[in-house]
Amino acid sequence: MADQTSTERFASFDLDVMDQLRAHMDIVHTLIDVAAEHVDHEPNRASNLIYAAIEIWKAVDREAGDIHDALCRVREAEAAHG
Repeated sequence: MADQTSTERFASFDLDVMDQLRAHMDIVHTLIDVAAEHVDHEPNRASNLIYAAIEIWKAVDREAGDIHDALCRVREAEAAHG
């Protein structure tokens, strides 16, 4: 990493963050798929799975926004010094 500029390193952070967020969204999609399999014969279970998926989705959305804002602040500070 010593050869990379700070901008390149921050770009790699973006990719790492996006990979993590995609993994969390995969969990959301899996919960929804499993809920769909159980909606007819276990509606309470399906409802609980959908609720969990929504809660994870909201957490991912908050996390993505917070990380994006923080990275923007870092980039602005770097640009001011660059």
